[in-house]
Amino acid sequence: MTFANSTTEERPDLRRQPVPGAGEEPSATPGAPAGPPGSSSRDGDGPGDGVPPGDRPVPLGEADTVEDLPAAAPATARRRRRLLIVVVLVVVALVALAVSPLSPFSPFAGDPGDEHARVPVEGRSAPTTVPQATDRKYPEAPVAPAVPVPEVPPTTVAPPPPAPGTEPGAGPAPGTPGAPSAPTPGPIAGAGYQVAYADEFAGGLDGAVWETAPFGGSLPAEVSGGTMTLRTSASNGHAWGHVASTGARNDEGEPSYPFARAWEQGYFEARLRYTDDEWSWPAFWLFSMAKSEAWPGEDCAQLNSEWDIMENGVQNGPGLRPAGDWYFTALHRNTSDNSADDRYCGVEDETRTFSTDFPGVDLSAWHTWGARWTDDQLCTYLDDVEIQCSEPYDSTSQPMHLVFTMQYLSRCDGCPARPPELEMEVDWVRVWQR
Repeated sequence: MTFANSTTEERPDLRRQPVPGAGEEPSATPGAPAGPPGSSSRDGDGPGDGVPPGDRPVPLGEADTVEDLPAAAPATARRRRRLLIVVVLVVVALVALAVSPLSPFSPFAGDPGDEHARVPVEGRSAPTTVPQATDRKYPEAPVAPAVPVPEVPPTTVAPPPPAPGTEPGAGPAPGTPGAPSAPTPGPIAGAGYQVAYADEFAGGLDGAVWETAPFGGSLPAEVSGGTMTLRTSASNGHAWGHVASTGARNDEGEPSYPFARAWEQGYFEARLRYTDDEWSWPAFWLFSMAKSEAWPGEDCAQLNSEWDIMENGVQNGPGLRPAGDWYFTALHRNTSDNSADDRYCGVEDETRTFSTDFPGVDLSAWHTWGARWTDDQLCTYLDDVEIQCSEPYDSTSQPMHLVFTMQYLSRCDGCPARPPELEMEVDWVRVWQR
């Protein structure tokens, strides 16, 4: 984070300049161009002014008053008076410049600083380690320990309110590639990215793109009023709400997902909100297309890569980091598939995680969550403001599809009873590539 440095400039010496007529040669007018060698800055008073030395009038400094000058020198007296007036006006102008609050030399002028600099939220401190996650996104799966990461200072500010015209439901029909109305996100502006996929959920759920998982008992996603809604409820046994961009599954042959939408690298963003409750566990993530295709088996040609762009609430098992206040993200090298030894293709998972709180910001309200994936970095954003970046794993470089989930935590110490329902609303989702 860069703060604008204050600078201090010396004020010019505004002490009164010598006044012609006090026995000294008057100083050159500030800012006046220097004449050629042998010339004077005063009109008609020096070599080269056209007045023979023998006819030059008595200088003003040698007479008590203008009236004491010889009668032969009225023109010279007038010139000296004009010069005196010019010097006085210059001095007055310099004094006015010095005291003006708009002047860079004024002691009353403030340092405007950088109005675009991001200011850290007061009281924010970066965690030194990331506590162990309390849950996994897969129903009834054992908890995997989180790996401590180096301290990374959070850099974010409270996001601005939604701009007029960005209310839920506005935009083109679902699944429209290259939506012309989509503004380029700030983090990739001018970098040559184009919309590769966009769904504004204005005309219903596109079944050719969005499908619930074939496991976990999810309720189907619903579209109404221009938003896609995922629900998890007590009436459905608290099963997760899940939807992914795999398209419908084909159980009669290969490929299992012939209409899947999956991407490798790019910028991924979604505008969403979720229930502000201590039991809430919302997530917006990318998952290995190879693993989804191989389910329920394993395709060990590639490890099971996963990137949790936003997985808030996952650390709230102890009841201290609710989804409305704390942000969490994780990059997995080889996510478990809940096999007997909890290792996909017999390889232990590794994670790079980051967590921070956002004092004064309701993370459960409408926000745009973004993620930029390049050769050497994976960065996450809240309303176009960078949160953190991490390095990819050797398994990260593979096509991954979009996933949205909404779940109850398996435990929440000291929390009230679980509410009868939790939900996530998605206003739109976009994928950018170059």
